[in-house]
Amino acid sequence: MKITLHDLIIGVIILAIAAFVVEVSLIVGAITAVVGLLLVIFGFGMPTFPGQVNAKKAEAGIRYQWFIEEGNRRIDEGKFMVDRNTFNSKSKEISEVVSNSSRLPEFGIDAVYIYYPDSEAAGGARQKVMSKEIEADIQEDKNGWILKIKF
Repeated sequence: MKITLHDLIIGVIILAIAAFVVEVSLIVGAITAVVGLLLVIFGFGMPTFPGQVNAKKAEAGIRYQWFIEEGNRRIDEGKFMVDRNTFNSKSKEISEVVSNSSRLPEFGIDAVYIYYPDSEAAGGARQKVMSKEIEADIQEDKNGWILKIKF
């Protein structure tokens, strides 16, 4: 069970306020108590709704499709110096890493750069890529961590 701390804290604070407001107005106090209880319940983590899961899958699919199309377009234009067959085959192997990234990947001359907010996420992605025998390296950036995947 995932506890979202900020929802939990705000819910408890609103419940405490509701206890005082009930003395002044029963209706306003009851509404405040309901809002506080909902925040506390969501603080303890509600299950993900099916629509949210489908939206995440659709977003991941769109991100991966963009990655393939953009890579092939750059190969055609001569901006990405990688063999098309190598790019397409290695891209299938790292599709999970590309799909789960928080931002769209950036293309270099012969590598792809994927941004992560922390070193643990970047390290986990690097392990997945290297398990497919694809060269990968982590670089620290001023805004987070970069996973460099060399084709």
